[in-house]
Amino acid sequence: MTSSFEFKKYLDKFILQFHSDSLKTSEYPKEFQDLKMKVSFGMGVKAYVPWICFITPEMSVSNGYYPVYLYYRDLNILTLSFGLSETNEHGDTWASEILSDRKRIDEIIENPRRYGTSYVFKNYMPKIVGDKVSYLRDEVEISPAAIENDLSEIINLYKKSVEIEVKNETSSISTGLFYMEKQLEDFIISNWGKN
Repeated sequence: MTSSFEFKKYLDKFILQFHSDSLKTSEYPKEFQDLKMKVSFGMGVKAYVPWICFITPEMSVSNGYYPVYLYYRDLNILTLSFGLSETNEHGDTWASEILSDRKRIDEIIENPRRYGTSYVFKNYMPKIVGDKVSYLRDEVEISPAAIENDLSEIINLYKKSVEIEVKNETSSISTGLFYMEKQLEDFIISNWGKN
């Protein structure tokens, strides 16, 4: 499992790799802070907006909400966002108190190519010198610890939002968990005396 301290090297790799021809993602961790970690540079063709997202097992990138890094390459803006799936609208979403003071990406970036309805948590401007990446905000370099704290903070907000949905018995997350628990219970009962 990848720790916060190790994560920045993957973020740097993500930015550097985007400026290469490689679309491979096999060298990235599959988990981070008890969440699934997914990376995409595009399929077959380089994406306009590559991403790194963190999701619960009950959600998917095409049907869910999650913390996500989005790299708007044309503007050289890396945004850490409260992501919302564009493919399918998930029945549940970020808790309203989390999004209440946030701006949507399309309020900050004029006509973004994708993901305009997601909400911004933090923005960075990557600066590449050789094989080193630093991140600026308002022309001031952000420390690696601050970048890692930002990610931990949004992940904690996500876990809080998901926990609210799990407690809501009518939410799709809660319904899915109940279904899995019921299947496990049935399996245990039917196999109790077997060796």
